[in-house]
Amino acid sequence: MTTFTVGQMAERLSVAKPSLSAAYIARQIRGWAQADLFPDAGVRGSGRTAAQIFEEHHLVMAQIYGFLTMLGMTGPQLKTVNACLQNGTRIKEVVKAYNTGDRDWRLFLYFTEDGEIWGGKLTKQKSYSEGVVASAPNVIMLAPRSLFRVLDVTDETEVPAPAEDDGE
Repeated sequence: MTTFTVGQMAERLSVAKPSLSAAYIARQIRGWAQADLFPDAGVRGSGRTAAQIFEEHHLVMAQIYGFLTMLGMTGPQLKTVNACLQNGTRIKEVVKAYNTGDRDWRLFLYFTEDGEIWGGKLTKQKSYSEGVVASAPNVIMLAPRSLFRVLDVTDETEVPAPAEDDGE
């Protein structure tokens, strides 16, 4: 199991999103951790300054939170997104599946007409659910490349250029 500190996560995310500095991303990660958006993150040491330890699924979660923050989502909305990432097929299992070659996952988030998050899920579906859209007519879909690009970053390499096709 690969683990990361806040700094290591920030470095990888800054390679995946070069327009943001690692220092800025590290501040975001710390804020999300304080808001309990990484509920199963570990700690190395004790006390207030103990280093938090994250796993690969936290790296993907941070990438998702970063993207949604750039779209204007707030802390309470990210809490709801976190719940969606834990429902059904949980983010940890999806990241394991991705690492074994099962890479056709998407994140759907459904919104009411008032902009409230109605629900969401990680799924292999390639389009939104018509029945859900009756209650929540606005949909954001994050494709595999958007979800998992950060996993292709290593300490020695840069992120490969995005493919032209998502496989859809």
